Amino acid sequence: MRVHTGQLSPEYKFHVHVRRYQLDDLPEDEEKLSEWVVQKYVEKDAFLEQMKENWTDGIEGGVWSEKW
Repeated sequence: MRVHTGQLSPEYKFHVHVRRYQLDDLPEDEEKLSEWVVQKYVEKDAFLEQMKENWTDGIEGGVWSEKW
C-alpha cells in the first residue's frame, strides 16, 4: 500500500510505503525469523535507494544523506 498526501508545505511532500504480512506467513523458528527480518531491511534499503535516485531528479541541491 502506498499513501501520498497532498503537500504539507510548499517545499515538502510526504510519502508512506507500507507492506503487510500475514502472521501465518512468518517463519516460526527464531533464527529463520531473524534472517527474514534482516532480508526485509535489505529490501527496504534497496527500495529507499531507488526512490532517492529517481525522485530527486530535478531537485536543486539534491537530497541530504547521512552515512550511519
